Amino acid sequence: YAEKFEDRLSGLGLFHSTAYADTPAKVENRKKAIEFVNAKGAAPFLQVAIPGLFANSTVQKRPELIEKQIKGSHNFSASSIVSYYSAMMIRPDRCAVLKSFDKPILFVLGNFDSLVLPEDLLAQARLAKKGYIHRLECSGHMGMLEEPEKTNQILTSYLARVFG
Repeated sequence: YAEKFEDRLSGLGLFHSTAYADTPAKVENRKKAIEFVNAKGAAPFLQVAIPGLFANSTVQKRPELIEKQIKGSHNFSASSIVSYYSAMMIRPDRCAVLKSFDKPILFVLGNFDSLVLPEDLLAQARLAKKGYIHRLECSGHMGMLEEPEKTNQILTSYLARVFG
């Protein structure tokens, strides 16, 4: 959207997200996930996958949060998960958008994110003309749940900067 309609945006945010296309290794991991879902279904997959979205310390100290997410995922269908993973495998690299975008870009990364590596997101942030980087010190890929107060502060501050 930002690539085609920058004039319609006041800013952009990558919150535990990346402009990179999947690496060959990531594509293989997604293919394995699809095979698992097709063989065993959505629920067993999510039971295994959801804890990996969180920092290890969150998994150990707040098991009720992980369990709540697993229980809350009961409506996810196998076909939805397969479609999601399939789409992620073929998404193009969008780093050129980060370089050309003239408006503020928010980057939020989790210190313990194993899906969007902090060093990758920091490298992408350096491409932005107006990048605002925030690191969640205690989070994996689920900072909005692991550190909700801090993420609210980050978003409020960014929105005030963009629309202030």
